[in-house]
Amino acid sequence: MHRHFAISHAIPTAARTNLRPLLAAGALTALWSFSLLITPALAGNGPMNSPTQASPDATVTSEKTHVEATPVGSWLLEDIRGGGVIDRVRTEMTLESDGRISGSGGCNRIMGQGKLDGETLTIGPLAGTRMACPPAVMEQEDRFLKTLEEVKGWRVETEQQKLHLLDGAGETLLIFSATTPQK
Repeated sequence: MHRHFAISHAIPTAARTNLRPLLAAGALTALWSFSLLITPALAGNGPMNSPTQASPDATVTSEKTHVEATPVGSWLLEDIRGGGVIDRVRTEMTLESDGRISGSGGCNRIMGQGKLDGETLTIGPLAGTRMACPPAVMEQEDRFLKTLEEVKGWRVETEQQKLHLLDGAGETLLIFSATTPQK
């Protein structure tokens, strides 16, 4: 549950007074940064509400997520041919066990069929919506879709939760991270 607080309730009077010149100068980033620091604490989720010391008999455990050594799942694109990707552009791909592919090229929805057989993966023609986006996003989407056509195999790094899509020589073309880690 998200809680929203008006500035008059979330920020003490002295702090509001000190922020007025920043707001007048257009420095809303300062307010945003400040709100990120105080909002979790006010909502009961921050460090102010966490115990600072565990009891001597307390056992601390950490549940580690695990990605299966399979390309089946939902993945977020991190890299195209070693050139990175545009921050905040969500290029996603979901691969089903029967080879169905769906997702987003960053601008348009994509869907199609691939063939998954052991460590080989080929991706057939993909269909997609035809929306227009900023030129840089469209260019990245085009590079992504053209690179998918060259995929011949895959490799999963389970500890890093990364999927590498490979060319015929076994070289990495695309790198994805798991969007929904599997246990």
